[in-house]
Amino acid sequence: MKTLLAIDPDAGFHAKVKELLKPGQVELVSTDNGADAVQLAMDVSPDMVILNLELKDLNGFLVCSSLKKNPKTRDIPLVITSSDKTEEDFDQHRKLKFRADSYARKPLSAKELGSLLIDFLGAGAVQTKKAEPLGADFDEENIDKLLDSTFTAFSTDGSQSQEEASISSDPVEKRPEEVPADDDDEFNLEMELKEEGEDFAPSVDLSDLEEDEEELPLPEEEPAPRVETGDLEEEAGEKAEPDIKTSPEDAFKINQLKQEGQQKAVQVITLQKENEFLKSENRNLLMDLTSLKADIAEREEELAQKKEVIEAESTAIKAQLEEAEAEVSAAKASAEEQAQKSREMETRLNEATEEHTRRHQELEARNLKLEENIDALQKENQGLKGEMEQNLVSHQESLAELNRQLLSEENKVQELETTCQELRDSEQSLKEQAESISREFGEKESMLMTTIENLTKNTRGLEDELKSNREKLKHLADILKSAAEEVDASES
Repeated sequence: MKTLLAIDPDAGFHAKVKELLKPGQVELVSTDNGADAVQLAMDVSPDMVILNLELKDLNGFLVCSSLKKNPKTRDIPLVITSSDKTEEDFDQHRKLKFRADSYARKPLSAKELGSLLIDFLGAGAVQTKKAEPLGADFDEENIDKLLDSTFTAFSTDGSQSQEEASISSDPVEKRPEEVPADDDDEFNLEMELKEEGEDFAPSVDLSDLEEDEEELPLPEEEPAPRVETGDLEEEAGEKAEPDIKTSPEDAFKINQLKQEGQQKAVQVITLQKENEFLKSENRNLLMDLTSLKADIAEREEELAQKKEVIEAESTAIKAQLEEAEAEVSAAKASAEEQAQKSREMETRLNEATEEHTRRHQELEARNLKLEENIDALQKENQGLKGEMEQNLVSHQESLAELNRQLLSEENKVQELETTCQELRDSEQSLKEQAESISREFGEKESMLMTTIENLTKNTRGLEDELKSNREKLKHLADILKSAAEEVDASES
């Protein structure tokens, strides 16, 4: 036994499907809950799934995607039905990877629904009903009454009855309808239309239909060929002349003509109602489209305002960066000026040392060492300018090493002073010169200490500025990144 899973919130649709299925051949499993549809399909393993898009809890397209993604249910034939979606929506969904096997717009007639069931479940899954045999009332005396009741049931006055009669009595092969009548009537459509015709025929008002047509005009079609009742009566009379009673074949044709007329009248009403529904849906879609355009315009304005704010902030940050760069350049210029002063001091020291070279060889050697230290310090200062951002830690270590060297030099200077004191005792004539040299060394040391302290302060200030600039750059990068993400999101 095959299984059909119907996922639809309309209980009447479930009943309609059940009427078409052949008992004992197909089992119908129904649900109106989209959330349980996938699990139910896995448990039941149906041979076909009919899925309606207008579910109460989930979007039907999401349920379709879940069924087609699941390895256990992806191969099950799936038919999507909808009363809201258009053929364009269906065409768009057909282009997706996880799509349905067939699409149908509701409401579905019994014949359309039966065709879908036969396509996916086979002809043996749908039950067919044969037309009932003609009754004894269809004799020659009742033919005119039957024709008159058929042609006047859907009209309200004499001027309209003739036109409606031509529509009702038009044979199937001459009608420009898309759905032809089927003599075999596999899906019991003949009996259903007969019952519907009996219900609707007394209440149809063509004046109402004309008002509906004025509000929502249908596409122009070629007028159907008119069939006069008199011609039908003459034809029926000609066929009935040879025999006293009408033959069963003629009676069957007359009955079929009556049923076809009822069917066409119902189809006209159905098409008009569908046209009204489509016009209403078009109006709703236009309103939704207008609202969506307004939302998009508002969103674009917000994005433009945000973009202006971001550009203003970016300009301000760029100005701050330029100011910071100017401050760094000024600091570098100050450091170069201090280096120039150090070089001038070195020149003076060299001149003073040359004057006393012969008499103070030891002092000269120590002065040479001091000059080497000064040169090393200058090189370190120059290297610090170029590698300040990359080697801050190593620079601090170099400064510590310089401090240690300065301490060592101070000790050496003290030893030099002691030596000078001894030289004063032995060389009175050089006492004043030695004192002058000592004072110069003291001033030199003081100036060097001041220079080192200034360099240390400048280095720390530059480190703080670099940290601040890095934080500003990082903040700017975050702002630009978030702005880019917002712009990309809005464009997508």
